Amino acid sequence: MGKNTNKDILLSITMLVSDRPDTLKKCLASMKPLLDEIPSELIIVDTAGNADCMETARKYTDIIVHFKWRNDFAAARNAGLRKAKGKWAMFIDDDEWFEDISDITKFFSSEKYNKFETAAYITRNYSDKSGHAYNDRVAVRLSKIRPETKFIGKIHEQLEPLYEPTYYSTAYVHHYGYAFESKEELYQHSWRNIRMLTEEMAKDKNNWMAGAHLVQEYSAVSEFFSLIAVAKEMHSSEGCYDYGRVDFTTYAIVMEMKAYLELKRYAEAYAFGKEMLDESRLLLNAHLFILAMMPQLCIKCSDHKEALKYCDLFWKCFQGWEENEAECKARDPFSLREKFLNEDNFNFIRMIEMHAYIVNKNWEEALKSFHSIKWHFIQSTLSDTFSDILLLISNAEYEEGFAGAMEVLLKANFTKQYLMDTMKLLKGEEKWKVLYCISQIPSTDLDIMRYKMHYALSSKDTQTVEKLFNQWTNLNYSIFYPDPEYWKGLRDMQFNLVPWMDTIGIHEWLTLTEALFDQFPETDCENVFKVLSNAYPQTDIRSMHLIGLQLEKRLLSQNMNLENPDYLSMEEIWKEIYRIASLWVSCAAMLYQEAVFQGNLQSALPPRYHFAWLIFQAAAVKNDTRSFVRKIAEAAKVYLTMNEVCRYILRCCKAEADDQE
Repeated sequence: MGKNTNKDILLSITMLVSDRPDTLKKCLASMKPLLDEIPSELIIVDTAGNADCMETARKYTDIIVHFKWRNDFAAARNAGLRKAKGKWAMFIDDDEWFEDISDITKFFSSEKYNKFETAAYITRNYSDKSGHAYNDRVAVRLSKIRPETKFIGKIHEQLEPLYEPTYYSTAYVHHYGYAFESKEELYQHSWRNIRMLTEEMAKDKNNWMAGAHLVQEYSAVSEFFSLIAVAKEMHSSEGCYDYGRVDFTTYAIVMEMKAYLELKRYAEAYAFGKEMLDESRLLLNAHLFILAMMPQLCIKCSDHKEALKYCDLFWKCFQGWEENEAECKARDPFSLREKFLNEDNFNFIRMIEMHAYIVNKNWEEALKSFHSIKWHFIQSTLSDTFSDILLLISNAEYEEGFAGAMEVLLKANFTKQYLMDTMKLLKGEEKWKVLYCISQIPSTDLDIMRYKMHYALSSKDTQTVEKLFNQWTNLNYSIFYPDPEYWKGLRDMQFNLVPWMDTIGIHEWLTLTEALFDQFPETDCENVFKVLSNAYPQTDIRSMHLIGLQLEKRLLSQNMNLENPDYLSMEEIWKEIYRIASLWVSCAAMLYQEAVFQGNLQSALPPRYHFAWLIFQAAAVKNDTRSFVRKIAEAAKVYLTMNEVCRYILRCCKAEADDQE
């Protein structure tokens, strides 16, 4: 029981209690200062008969109403309200608790309540258990008690009638009732509410609050067609713009337009938005939230001029909203401002502005829009935003901030791929500008560092190249990067890779170089060869292997067609293939024990080395055409890379045999 219970009670607090003992304790503890300071009474409406909850409740009050639950929140509230003796009523649930109730306490202790008819506080509705994601909703939860005062609504109930003026308290309650553990739990909750709200609407089509809540629940389960049907019925009904209804009509209209967007019915959404913006009876909130969606619709319809017009109208309307913020928040019962008036949405509208200016090649205005975007708060972008940034960098003077924006956008995998595809197309000064911008990004991301290396090599900046190689080594990035421009840059700079190659084991080195030669054409392999061949003496296994790879690449690029008058002779081909085999047999001898060349152990060698040994065996029987052909045919099967070369030798042998006959 509250303070001064023997005197006239000022405030009657009704609370529905089910079976949530933990949150009930938090709720009661948070209201204790109000109960202690204000002449008040606490009326508990027990809807579940939980013994633990009732034991906790009796520590605060002896007024307990046992109510048999029948899926009707208003009926339960009214059961408690009938017990009320106060001049004012306040209602709360057992899963809500105040962060700080002092503002409501002062409202009554200072007698400010005499100047108002109703009062509201904020419900902070969390959408996850961590408490990070939430929206604040202003809810009228206090009212003077009159003979006609009652609760209405089987669900999402409210006091009626509600009169002006209303006091808007800064106090708020925590509410985790919408923080569902799974999507299934969310759907079960919403469909339960939808059934109850549909029953409410069937009984009273003028129940605008039930209609708005039905729109909200349909949105939660993505039933957009049903949402549109309810919203249309609401905003086409007589009296939909009357006081007490227009707040809910506003919500229904905005959600209908948002549903068109979700359904990708862009032309319909655009036409509906234009129609609603011409409706002067709509609240400022409605105009602002509709204007927040119009630029996006214009971009979808490729009308960039209109997009800029609506962006400008949005900012002007938002200025008016800020000048009347308290009233606008009060007329926003479902906290739509949380969806539309946030930094991410502001950034999105500015990105639309930037895109529209870039399409029109108005680089100066595009730069202004670019600088107005808070890139480090970006959560969503236009599909064109990254390409817009590249175009801006390519066509405008370099600006501080480009690098920061690029770094943020490159965190997404699809933008990295887009950058790689675009860089293949860019040439000259445009490419240079983009590379310079990337070089300014303070990131150790591998893809970004590779572009930084490109720029350093193009600039012949030895110090930066060395710095990047040291970073790569520390981060275990491979210096054997399969990019032709990278190797060309290293060759042009005559850069010495030895300090960074000494940490690479022999087998890894051989594998990496083989991979490069396998995927590069001959001209690019020449660059790899020039960069790596100076690192070790020719007697080193790495040098011999590298020379073998280079000779193989050259041999494979030869025209091996007996019908062509410029074809190489068999002796020329054989000379090259034997030279290559000699190098690889030497490499194999260094890597493995010589015993591997005895018996049948050669088949255990890597294909390249096994092939080389067979070529050696073929050389030993070269004068015996039949044995020679057999060994060459066997070699062709062992190492498919040289299959065509071997087949060419076999064709030459056959041609010689035919000539001799």
